[in-house]
Amino acid sequence: MDFANYSNTTTAQHFYSRWELRCNSNTAKEKKILRIGKTPKGPELEGPVNIGSILCENDLYTFHKENKLRSNLENIFNGSETTASKFINRDAINIFNENDLLNVVGLKLLNIFRSPLNHSFTGKIFENFADHPIRHNPENIIFRNLLKNGNHKRLSQLQQEFGLKENDREMWLELIYTLAEESTNEKVHRPESLARFICKELFSYIEIHKYTQEIVAVCDRGYVELSDPNGLTSLYFNLNKNTLLMISSPPIPSQPEEIMRIDIVDDLERLMFYNQEAFNQCHLKIYTASKNILGVTK
Repeated sequence: MDFANYSNTTTAQHFYSRWELRCNSNTAKEKKILRIGKTPKGPELEGPVNIGSILCENDLYTFHKENKLRSNLENIFNGSETTASKFINRDAINIFNENDLLNVVGLKLLNIFRSPLNHSFTGKIFENFADHPIRHNPENIIFRNLLKNGNHKRLSQLQQEFGLKENDREMWLELIYTLAEESTNEKVHRPESLARFICKELFSYIEIHKYTQEIVAVCDRGYVELSDPNGLTSLYFNLNKNTLLMISSPPIPSQPEEIMRIDIVDDLERLMFYNQEAFNQCHLKIYTASKNILGVTK
């Protein structure tokens, strides 16, 4: 991608794929989903709303060519979404081996990285990988110049909306641009390989929670972060309307390169805690296939 021919302007960007949201609709062909917003009085049901128009916000990193043909980071992540969709759909989870699992976790981590709502968390993750090639891309000077010289008319307003300071914005955008550069260069790893690397280094213990009746909510940030009394951090992700994914450091020492996986059915206490925290930690809303959400509306 030739960033030198792009200008930094304001437009809208999906940072959570339509396909993932459709995995949480009531029927396979349905194009709408319910959402529950935060109000002073508590959770408020909204919807149903069109999947094509939600989790699509003004962003800080979309590019336009001089000829007005739009090119944005959604295209870069389409490959990861297509790969992960082989293992996840609305009615089933078909994750049979470690490679399948890493493809899915890779997409979920990329959703975190590309969302401006998660710039702080993304920065912390990449601080742990200072020696990874992504941090030593000689093209980064181009990205910095773009940041300084971009014609972003609503930049100050958007920075305030996302809680970004100038230095934070530059650091986060540099990471996003470098991911984009990696994805278009066949000589280096694609961005999902970086996410897989992070998963194996930091989060080598994985639980998949399946529910026969209850609904798993979607947090608009794309993930929920929880810590146990011992300080162990876990990340939770919605896989579909009935399935929850948890990744963390292993509770017991594991062999290098080994990923531990446990499948659990109908742990309602865990689901209630997750749904509550999805609502508490969301930016504005959670998304769901039902108005009856354990821990939030019932």
